[in-house]
Amino acid sequence: REKERKKGNQSTHRETSFGEMLDHAKAALGILLHGCYGPLVAVVFLLAVLLLCAYLGVFQKVFFYNVIQPEVTLAYVRFQGDYKNVGPVFDKIRKTLEGAVFQKDVISLAGLYFDNPKETAKSKCRACCGFLLPGKATALTLGDVEKLGFETRTLPKTECLVTSFPFRMMLSFIVAVLKVYPAARKACDDGKMPRHSGVLEMYTSTDIRFCFPLENAESFGPDGQPYTATAAAETAKDK
Repeated sequence: REKERKKGNQSTHRETSFGEMLDHAKAALGILLHGCYGPLVAVVFLLAVLLLCAYLGVFQKVFFYNVIQPEVTLAYVRFQGDYKNVGPVFDKIRKTLEGAVFQKDVISLAGLYFDNPKETAKSKCRACCGFLLPGKATALTLGDVEKLGFETRTLPKTECLVTSFPFRMMLSFIVAVLKVYPAARKACDDGKMPRHSGVLEMYTSTDIRFCFPLENAESFGPDGQPYTATAAAETAKDK
């Protein structure tokens, strides 16, 4: 019995010592978290934001290159309104293309944008939303396209100032617009590109390509007409 009593005392002593150690550890952890948890979370959050921004290309510089854009056919539906609302239009187009007999011929989704929202009322901004086909699309293909409710127009071989932006997620569209168009406006101010011209955006699974034509303005304008400063001023009056 004496041995069992001593053994029990030793066991109790060990349990008590472990409990005290656990209490001390909890207290130390509480002090650490109380003193460092807030700043640590802030640092981790800031690091995560910076990594996300880098991933989306926020820190990427915008460079324009002279490129000869080959002749393509744009199949499209007309859009008028705030450009931020074109997303659902492209979603509908993407669904329409599923199973289309000419789907294998589609180069990419694309949009032809005519108006500068800084000069034109957002409700008056115009665009052609659709997809690109090879420039020599067959009459049969064009017929199938038109049966689905799309109009078509040919964009001739054209020299353009072109830049690309990485497509990572839906936020990429916002970042790309906020990066590319201010750079384009600066290029206009420097006389490197026409101030009023339609802009072709091409959307692939990896990037967003912006084409600013240096010629053939009428082919990239609304209804086959170049978009002029006078037209911009008249549109703005309707705001």
